Amino acid sequence: MRLGPLFPQSSWWLALGLAVLGCRAQGNPALKRGLELVPCHLDLGVLTQNATARADVQLHNPGASAVRLASGASTTRCRWKVLPDAIAARTTIPLAVACQSDLLGRIEEELTILDATRADVVAALRVVGSVEPIIGFDTSFVDLRPEFGQTTSADVHLVGKRALEAAPTVITTGGDVVRVARLAPAAGRIGGFRLSCRGDRVGMHAGSMVVDTGIADKPQLTLSWGCRVPATLAIEPSNPYFNLRVSGDRPTTIVVRSSQSGFRVGSARIIEGPFRATLGRPGPDGSTPVTVRVNNDEIPDEARAVTGRLLIESSDEREPRKEVPLFGFGKVNKADRPASN
Repeated sequence: MRLGPLFPQSSWWLALGLAVLGCRAQGNPALKRGLELVPCHLDLGVLTQNATARADVQLHNPGASAVRLASGASTTRCRWKVLPDAIAARTTIPLAVACQSDLLGRIEEELTILDATRADVVAALRVVGSVEPIIGFDTSFVDLRPEFGQTTSADVHLVGKRALEAAPTVITTGGDVVRVARLAPAAGRIGGFRLSCRGDRVGMHAGSMVVDTGIADKPQLTLSWGCRVPATLAIEPSNPYFNLRVSGDRPTTIVVRSSQSGFRVGSARIIEGPFRATLGRPGPDGSTPVTVRVNNDEIPDEARAVTGRLLIESSDEREPRKEVPLFGFGKVNKADRPASN
């Protein structure tokens, strides 16, 4: 999309005067020489993704001597198309600016022009705008955080140049913890979807909703979501591991606690792996230690690692049955059976 000259030729000198006053009013201390850009603030507006983003500006040298210029500079998303080697005294020349439009989102760049020594900034152009998709969602991620037993929802809407043409249908929600309902257009907004998560399962759940747009140029859209349901049960350490060379009778203590009142641990038992567990006496706050040891005699001589699972059953309403993974690493030293700590 070529934006073209920003001022008609007949009003050039009036525009130049107003623009120069505007640039000087901004007071850029980096400008050590007297070149002026018209305009000094360029608004590209809303661009469609992958469209050509180009605009024309004017560079004016009001001084009594020519200024030699360095080669064209660029920023992350914008660049000068061509810069001359010099600009003569009291001369105005056209320049072209091109910006990337393949990346979605806001454009905020400052293009500078340096003198030939690259020691001075002789002019600066601020470029703003935004790039919208052909069709997409108005967010890149949906973050849902319901309390346990409650439901949290978030609405997403279609945006983009061809959003009105879409007939979107959900191919997959990306997981069974999230439900998706269609939203009809309302209050000047294009339709979309409502994602809801009920906090029935503690932990972090994640997935991606995939939608068929009904548009050949952009047949599918993907939207990632996360649903985090806070726990009240805490296991420390949450992933206990054992050095098999020095384990055996040497125990590892796991502390189980909950923020729920009246908490108690009913049992702690090994349901998988060469380990044994002993439930300790609860403390004043209800936290309870579980001692876990490795059964070296159950580990093959050639083994270099083992895994297991500890099952904790408690009065915690959110996680009454909690499985804790157990890991052991190294070669078992069966000749050395260290005493307990």
